[in-house]
Amino acid sequence: MTSKVFLICFVVFTAFLVQVECLECLRCQNVEDPKHCNTTILCQNGQSCYVKTTQSAPTVLFELGCENNQYDFNVKQCGTGSPAASIVGKREVSASMVGKRQTFSCHECCSANNCNEQLCAHRKPSACIDSETVDCALMHSLFNVCADIQHAKSVCPKFCGLCTLVDGNWANWGAWSTCDVTCENGTQVRMRTCTNPVPKNGGLNCTGQDRQTRMCSKDLCPVHGGWSGWSDWGSCSATCDVGMSQRGRSCTNPKPALAGDYCPDAQQAYKICTSSPCSTWMTWGSWTSCSVTCGAGLQRRYRNCTSTSSILDKGCAGNNEQTETCSEQVAFNAYGHQVLAGNIITFTTVILNEGNAFNKTSGLFTAPFSGNYFFSVQICAQTQQNIYFNIRKGNADMSTMTYLTSAYDYDYHSNPCGTSSVVTKLQAGDYVWVYMHGGSAYLYESGTSWWCSFTGSLLHLSG
Repeated sequence: MTSKVFLICFVVFTAFLVQVECLECLRCQNVEDPKHCNTTILCQNGQSCYVKTTQSAPTVLFELGCENNQYDFNVKQCGTGSPAASIVGKREVSASMVGKRQTFSCHECCSANNCNEQLCAHRKPSACIDSETVDCALMHSLFNVCADIQHAKSVCPKFCGLCTLVDGNWANWGAWSTCDVTCENGTQVRMRTCTNPVPKNGGLNCTGQDRQTRMCSKDLCPVHGGWSGWSDWGSCSATCDVGMSQRGRSCTNPKPALAGDYCPDAQQAYKICTSSPCSTWMTWGSWTSCSVTCGAGLQRRYRNCTSTSSILDKGCAGNNEQTETCSEQVAFNAYGHQVLAGNIITFTTVILNEGNAFNKTSGLFTAPFSGNYFFSVQICAQTQQNIYFNIRKGNADMSTMTYLTSAYDYDYHSNPCGTSSVVTKLQAGDYVWVYMHGGSAYLYESGTSWWCSFTGSLLHLSG
């Protein structure tokens, strides 16, 4: 097909005739091989055929057409406008191109019809002969054409000694490899080699990529299950001694999908746990009476073991009996008064408390043993004041109270100090105290001159 262009033909004058000539060139865009281009275009005056590369990877692509002789592609002109730049025989490269050809991004010009396909690729003729249209000796003497091997091999191969030169060419692409994944997106690769033919004796190696890749897709990948974290350990299965505790996890991190595998190993874990022994002691019983009625003796107390059947039960550890020394001596002496609620008087300074029967905080004496006891109290008051007091006793639960003494004192001139004493029989756990019937606001002591005091002692035990 010939494109519609404004055609300017040029005129060649000879001695006998006038010749009009228009240059016809191949015209194609982005073809892999110039020789496969079949479309032509008529060039204007001052133009030549050209070939240049438009892409180098992954495949080399070419563009063919007409180009102004003076157009500058990185100082690769089709002509310079001077007679020395004229195209010899109309089929060869211009003088400005000798020794300046771009090795990879080819751009060359010629002035013969359909000469584009010969450029860049420089297809070598089957026989090693020089072009009939070129005077190789003259070209070599003028332009040293043999120095530009890549041009000389297609124009003057024999003259320049290039008959054994072979430019490399790509073999066909190999088959695509299998996808490099078994699921979802991956990559395929195919290769080609520079073996059709292999470059020899200074010939050009193949240009472009020897490897191509493309994406490939498979079915979605299966999702294999993963364990969640372990839960806390549960409570022990036994209330005493040895049992088992359990914890769990779930196959949800992630949950299996698309035929994915379930989580390996166990979903539950167990461990031995221990708690308090199944056999336990009950509380200690009360101390027995002292083994003697005077001096030092012994008293005992006992406890029972409660046993529950279990795997490792070995019974209660330790003894069921305790023994300690004892003494039946009970005596106390205290002074320094303080009136408590209920008009009970306590004596805060304790001189003697054998048997620890007197409590200075509450003012109560607690009989540790059943027997006969002696008590004496002295109460002092301010001058010219009346005081009323007595000694009382109560049983262990304070359900009954008894007056043991009752006393009154008054002195017009000096501080009165009344006294009161009693011998009484007490049961173990009975209480004895001093009760202020009246005049508690007038109690008085003076250093070491006179005290309010309370004393008592065990006379003897009773059965």
